[in-house]
Amino acid sequence: MSQTASSALPKIVRKNEAEVESVGSKTHFWYSKPGLTDTERLNYVRVVLPPGEGHDFHYHPMEEVLHVLSGMATQWIEGEKHLLGPGDAVHVPEGVVHATYNSGEVELEFIAVLIPDNVSYQGGMTVEVGSEEPWASIERIKISKII
Repeated sequence: MSQTASSALPKIVRKNEAEVESVGSKTHFWYSKPGLTDTERLNYVRVVLPPGEGHDFHYHPMEEVLHVLSGMATQWIEGEKHLLGPGDAVHVPEGVVHATYNSGEVELEFIAVLIPDNVSYQGGMTVEVGSEEPWASIERIKISKII
């Protein structure tokens, strides 16, 4: 190990070794997070959402990057709606309210990467606000055909 290398140990996580978390009909496949890999901060998850499902309005006390692998996402950033397709990505700064919905006719698959600013962070990763105004009044999902 070089003198500049981290003391963290590398770990290969095979597809069948990812930690699977089912939340209703949504599935999260965790490839890196504290306790799963030798990381203090890196959270890397592949998310699969069936048509019409989504992650309601929320924010994180950390930055997040979402990268769409397949399907069509309706991505809300604060009060603005955007359509994202395969290869599209969005950076969501800390504290920005956002929501992601599968607005297509096939499964939506995307990667989310979240990294707290410091290793001493012990709070929750997500703060749900979908039942609060103005978020509660926003139309959530409209199914779109993928061309």
